[in-house]
Amino acid sequence: MALKTYLLAPNFTLEPQGPIRIGNIIADPYYPTKPLSTPLNPPVTATHTDFECSFSRDSKKSLQGSVWAEFFRFATPKTSGKVGRATLLEYTMDSLETIRIKEDPSDEEASELVKDPKVQAAIKAGISGTTLVYMITGLKVARGFRLDKSVTSTRGGGIKTDIAIISEVGVGTDISISHSKGTSESLRSGNDIIFAYQLHMIASKRWWHKRVEIDVYTPKTAFLNHEEPVGKEDEMTAKLTTHLHLLEVADENEYDSVKVVEALDGDEACFCVEFDET
Repeated sequence: MALKTYLLAPNFTLEPQGPIRIGNIIADPYYPTKPLSTPLNPPVTATHTDFECSFSRDSKKSLQGSVWAEFFRFATPKTSGKVGRATLLEYTMDSLETIRIKEDPSDEEASELVKDPKVQAAIKAGISGTTLVYMITGLKVARGFRLDKSVTSTRGGGIKTDIAIISEVGVGTDISISHSKGTSESLRSGNDIIFAYQLHMIASKRWWHKRVEIDVYTPKTAFLNHEEPVGKEDEMTAKLTTHLHLLEVADENEYDSVKVVEALDGDEACFCVEFDET
């Protein structure tokens, strides 16, 4: 049972009778709890139920940099460092009920849906003309919902030199060190919750004559959409970096303490950066 057109709910405390309802028109696909309009007569829906469902989602991000620095007058070692984070999310539920609009709305029906003044104002708010609005057309309601989340942070560094720096470190030696830590959390919901929702996008066309079109919204960020594989490692390699870049990396990866020490080699300044992950 794929969820290629469904977006995950903004949080897992929203109940079926809450603000996310089929037929609502919204301005932002990622803020389904802020409707522009709500239908007086909700659309006819169909329901499908699956049991003992489980899904997993993992993502990895890393940044790797390398810098040449002259630590001593005759030593020109190459140093490198890498920081990364891997997140694994596992969702399990006793049952997952899919409630969706029984028949996709027609363009003519969409024209009636966008006549609401708030919807019209949102459509006309585009920077270069009209913009899209969205209709909620499907919900995934989870019963017996459980969430398990684990996060692993890694950091490492190395140095490679062609000459001896100290007596214990010989010519052509590689030195490397790495460290990782992990956190985990889990929860079980005592209520039925909205796990995901589906949208149809409504576009107002104004080329030769005004018309409205409606179609299923299929973003790359939809859950289990493999157009852009989930878990793809996002790695950037830099040939040159500075201590300021490393401080940005530390902030992005939530290192608790970063120390920067400046030293002078003659008239030239050099910096030593220490990541202290407590």
